[in-house]
Amino acid sequence: PDAGRGSVPRLAVAVALCRCYREIGDLAHAIELANQVLEEARRLQLTPTVLGIELLSTLVGLYCERGDLHRAASLARTAIEEAEGVSDRKALGAAYWNAGVVAHRGGASADALPLLERALALYAEGDDARALARLRNAYAAVLMRSEPADTATAKAQLLRSAEVLADEGSTVDVAYCETALARAYLLEADPGAAREHAGRALALLGTGHRLETARTLLVLAGAQLHTGEAAAAEASCERAALLLEASQADRQAAAAWQDLAEILELSGRQDKALWAYRQSLRCLGQQGDLGPALRGRATDRAGRVGP
Repeated sequence: PDAGRGSVPRLAVAVALCRCYREIGDLAHAIELANQVLEEARRLQLTPTVLGIELLSTLVGLYCERGDLHRAASLARTAIEEAEGVSDRKALGAAYWNAGVVAHRGGASADALPLLERALALYAEGDDARALARLRNAYAAVLMRSEPADTATAKAQLLRSAEVLADEGSTVDVAYCETALARAYLLEADPGAAREHAGRALALLGTGHRLETARTLLVLAGAQLHTGEAAAAEASCERAALLLEASQADRQAAAAWQDLAEILELSGRQDKALWAYRQSLRCLGQQGDLGPALRGRATDRAGRVGP
């Protein structure tokens, strides 16, 4: 509040920094930072601003990545209400965007599509070509996971996005688009094209983007499985699960461990498949009530002498 004229607004810095921490997979610190700055704004009794709503929308996305969908959904509703109050189309578009992603992650793709379509309409009226292209990526992801999947429309959106991001986007933006295209080709049973796009994405991401690298590895694992490379698919899937766990994206990690378990079952490796299923349950916080008692009985048996 006491910054001099011409300085960069603190909220804008917080938004950018939170996104940086999200990209490197430090969700806990990103969430802590966003909450700290938002609490400071409330303590100062600042009225909702465009930057404040952008930070709130960023926090929605962070909770969504971590798998805390109830909190993300609650904040998404707050972001929409505040955005409607400030009458800023971009802020409202961002709020709809994140609310759509939350609905999609919660399994409600039918609810997610109209929210993302409203966001697309609002962004299309502006001049932020990069943001509009990134939003098309999110829209395509929901189309591909809807029932039934609309892969053709999703691919059209992604190819349109790729053209813009080649000029306007960062390498990470392009990588996200490449991963989504890989997923689209995998859905069309074209593992060769899927593998090619996944490889491009991984090359662009390098070593500093744990979350998206993990998601790309899962698509690559699907392509490898299609071409009979079960061992390579297993390695890609396990690496993805570990990266997601390291990022504290537990719900996504649980899904990755389940994917690995299914790959192992197809390979006839039942014991390791059971282990992978247990890793999935662990990520979801599931623990059986009989665990300690059963482990104690196993110890007793191991210590016996004779029949």
